[in-house]
Amino acid sequence: MNFTTDEINRERAIEIANWSYGSPYDFYNIGVSEEAIAELMNGSYRAVYSEDWQMIGFYCTGDSAQVSTGNALFAYDHGGDEVIDFGLGMRPDWTGKGRGSSFLAFVLAVIVANHPGHALRLTVAVFNQRAIRLYQKFGFRTVIQFDRKGTLFQTMKMRDGDFEKIRAELQIQHPQTERDRMKLRELWEAEWGGDRMVSRGHVYRLPDLIQRIAKVEDALVGATTYRLDDNGGCELMSLNALRQGIGIGTALLHSVEDEAKKAGCRRVWLITSNDNLEAIRFYQRRGYRITAVYPGAIDQARSIKPAIPHIGDHGIEIHDEIELAKSLTEV
Repeated sequence: MNFTTDEINRERAIEIANWSYGSPYDFYNIGVSEEAIAELMNGSYRAVYSEDWQMIGFYCTGDSAQVSTGNALFAYDHGGDEVIDFGLGMRPDWTGKGRGSSFLAFVLAVIVANHPGHALRLTVAVFNQRAIRLYQKFGFRTVIQFDRKGTLFQTMKMRDGDFEKIRAELQIQHPQTERDRMKLRELWEAEWGGDRMVSRGHVYRLPDLIQRIAKVEDALVGATTYRLDDNGGCELMSLNALRQGIGIGTALLHSVEDEAKKAGCRRVWLITSNDNLEAIRFYQRRGYRITAVYPGAIDQARSIKPAIPHIGDHGIEIHDEIELAKSLTEV
């Protein structure tokens, strides 16, 4: 799933302030007021948009991500300018559906790109164990707890070195356990809307393809699927990295290329959509070249998979398939 970000204007601020969460998460309901709108428009907040250009969340950095009582209790005194505080929120109808990992991965990637070399810190209510478990999977660890008007909060921190730790402990392998396969199904549902993929007019079930997963300890952090075609090629069908900017996608791609070489394939190729500029850039930087463009192919694919959106990244209409390929025989 691909996201993009933009500034928050008054209309978007009002929309966020109107979001209503069910108990016990109604604690996060903002409510519309001029003070709340001004806060959301103060420049430290950014809206996050889905592929079809719907606002599905937001994040903030700096003082806006801190709880005022924590300052009084010195919860934010450690780290100084080397720490970036951030906070985030998802639209209520997006929560509890396995989408948190991809959303958090996107936010982290944006913040890390804008603040390289900094540690990251967030503040979360202790009762929100669902969020805390997600943060822990991404390497965040509790630093300090404090009370604000009867609600217990804790700060959690990911150090810059944690990214290197993830790289060092990254394992690329075939799914080994039923838990691996369950996590794969959850990832496909969250990232692709199910386990069916349409490529060049053909429908493929991801469980029927060759699968490779990326794990850190027992946490699934990425996955790819591919197939060997009848023309000496290997088609990359899906590639997802749940933690961006630390080499997971590249490691998975290299593993597919290595397996394709062992199978005697002459090339690896893939299909992406015309709006997916980030993917096109990613693959070209890794030696892939555009080999074909199929105008209107995705319009035809919608008759097979109606869930394919009409508007994609950056508000671009999705119509065409783009083929990229990399030779495995060139020295």
